[in-house]
Formats: sequence, C-alpha cells, structure tokens
Amino acid sequence: MSCWNGSAAAGWPTSTKRRTACSTVQSDEEFIEKFHREAQAAARLSHPNIVNIYDVGVSGDDHYIVMEYVPGRTLKELIQQKGHLSPEEALTITGEIAEALAHAHAHGLVHCDIKPHNILMMNGQTAKVADFGIARAVTESTMTYSGNVIGSVHYFSPEQAKGTMITPKSDVYSLGVVLYEMLTGELPFTSPSP
Repeated sequence: MSCWNGSAAAGWPTSTKRRTACSTVQSDEEFIEKFHREAQAAARLSHPNIVNIYDVGVSGDDHYIVMEYVPGRTLKELIQQKGHLSPEEALTITGEIAEALAHAHAHGLVHCDIKPHNILMMNGQTAKVADFGIARAVTESTMTYSGNVIGSVHYFSPEQAKGTMITPKSDVYSLGVVLYEMLTGELPFTSPSP
C-alpha cells in the first residue's frame, strides 16, 4: 500500500492481511500534534457506523493514519446519482449517522466536519462516518475565516461561523443540513462564505 501527502489510498498491508485505507498529511508542528492527538482519540472509538482507525504514525516527513477500507461510495455521490433520497432512506441514514455521533460525543469527541463527503455508504446501504480524528485537526489549522475556526462552509454550524465554542450541537446542526440535502438534493444555503 502506498500513501502520498494529503491523499488517501487503499491497499493490503502485509502485517494485518486486511484491506485498509491510508491518508497522509504534512503541515506545521501545531497541526501535526493536533492530528496525532485527535486521531489517537478517534482510534479508541468502536461503533458499526464509524470508520475504524487502526494506526497513526510517522514515516519520514509523512504523518499517516491507517483506517478501515469501506467499499462503496460517499453519501454525496449517492445524492448526486439519485437527485434526492426517499424520506425512508434519508431517515435511516440520518439515524445511523446520529448513532455514530452520539457514540463519539459520549467519548468527548466532536467531529466538526459532518457533510455527505465524509459519510461512506458501505455496500450502498450502511452509513459510516469517516474523518473522525482528522476533521477537527484540519479545521483548526487550515480552515479559517477572519482568524476564526470554521468547517466546510455549506455545512458548518452558526457557532463555527462565529468562531465560538464548538459542542456536540455543532455536529447535530450539520447533520440537519445533510438531511435537508438528502431529501431535496440541494443545500439550504449556497453562499460561498459564512
């Protein structure tokens, strides 16, 4: 398996004999510290609707995270293919994401970047939340607006837009935006800035 900076790749590492995905980052020291701390915290999560993290480490200048390989596509791709989802399908997927978030919140983790791109649809049916552990680190270090921390512009909560305290409610707000998009095939807001 090979990984390169800022990307993800799938492979079969010889040590585990199971299919995995790998993502690497290169950044400043503060980001790398947060990346490792958040990824290690996320690796302690075990839930059927959260992508498992198997390893976090360093190889040369590359800092990597090895996670469960999820065959299928993202929720964003599913929405684009179908135009919108039926209410039953959207509510089932929302319930699975909500269960994953409740588990993470119970363990003191806030995802901070819930969006259809970070929801993997395993075998086209089961939703798995990805990027726990790296979403917060990426958001804190690389996604700013006027010096304030934010997430993905179309999905972030009002408190993220204001740069104030982020809580589990921030993820719940973002999940509401995702539900709206699943039902309508459109975003509730389309401005490129907060």
